[in-house]
Amino acid sequence: MKQPDQSVYSLDPAGSETLARQLAGNLRRAFAKGVIKKYCQTTESEIRMVDFASEMGWPYHLIDSGWYGFSGMPCHGPEIKVESRKGFDLARIVSHAKSKGVGIWVWVHWEALEGDGVEETISRLSRMGVKGVKIDFMDRQDQWMVRWYEKVARICAKHRMMVNFHGAFKPTGTERTWPNVLTREGIYGNEGCKGGNMITPEHVATLPFTRFLLGPGDYTPGSFGNVHMKDFLCQYERGLAYGDGPERPSVWAEEPGTRAHAIALCIAFDSPLMTLCDWPERYRGAAGIAALRNLPSVWKNTIPIGGAIGSHYAVAREAFDGRFYFAAFTVEPRRISLPIGFLPPGRWTATVYCDDVARSLSDAKAIDVRKLDVSRDGSAEFDLAREGGIVAVFEKRIEP
Repeated sequence: MKQPDQSVYSLDPAGSETLARQLAGNLRRAFAKGVIKKYCQTTESEIRMVDFASEMGWPYHLIDSGWYGFSGMPCHGPEIKVESRKGFDLARIVSHAKSKGVGIWVWVHWEALEGDGVEETISRLSRMGVKGVKIDFMDRQDQWMVRWYEKVARICAKHRMMVNFHGAFKPTGTERTWPNVLTREGIYGNEGCKGGNMITPEHVATLPFTRFLLGPGDYTPGSFGNVHMKDFLCQYERGLAYGDGPERPSVWAEEPGTRAHAIALCIAFDSPLMTLCDWPERYRGAAGIAALRNLPSVWKNTIPIGGAIGSHYAVAREAFDGRFYFAAFTVEPRRISLPIGFLPPGRWTATVYCDDVARSLSDAKAIDVRKLDVSRDGSAEFDLAREGGIVAVFEKRIEP
């Protein structure tokens, strides 16, 4: 298996060019094979995902690209109207989501948004009940575009709309001026698993010390298609058709690392809009899914525990509802002591989601779930597998 180009993980500016060449090559091969061809979104499929979000206690659902324009490959540009394509009922989805306590976000290409008129489009979506926009493919940071971000943030704030900038440059503090800008891409995240093999455990263990120092990042973690790096094959190489839905599980996304590793990223990475990336059909009933139920995306307090660049990372979080979380992930196998001195006094129940080390060697999806009664003066040790992780959720015990 080809090893990742190490320049991507260094300060060598050629790294991004190397990455672009690899992804472009994979996309060209995908077009040549005819595997990029259609969208899978239907009104019914989006309603099904809204229902799952409600079931899991997640406050939002994102409708990604394909809801407007054409049902084939998109023709993004200023001439494309940001209106539901034929047969796709956005108003019905928004209404259904509202009845389920779920807010709707929609994806928009920046050229279509600008061409249709930012004020007019955002105003129309807001009146419909859409809660946020994921704006994509700016892919530059000249002065005009930097000012365009500012314009969009201001208009969205005026209409009480939240923003997620994709195809974006790195954060520069925008969210302090415009808190409705919840997160942005500007990160090489899980989407890279579609077309390359550079989303390695080493890359993931580098991000807390590099990109996440700058601000929130929409990494889109949480795949339950867990495989070890040695077994990983990107989706396009496995025959993904652009827009494939749940009817083709053989080409569903895979994510390098164990199941506990994937769950840990959902707690350890910072993004007030935590976009989880997998299908309800893969999540529902899966081992470890309870760790993501009612998952917080903003935290009352963050307590760094330890780590090393490109090796491992561990952090504790305090949620606003009184729960505490601990998350750690690693590249190489290691034994860790579960630190619980950060807990307030009293007795706590910890639900621990950790690698099943004996099985994880051959099955990255294997996970051990157990409950422990703990107090802040206690301790516990756990073994993490190669490319593994651990999550512990602490809840205050109610004494009789």
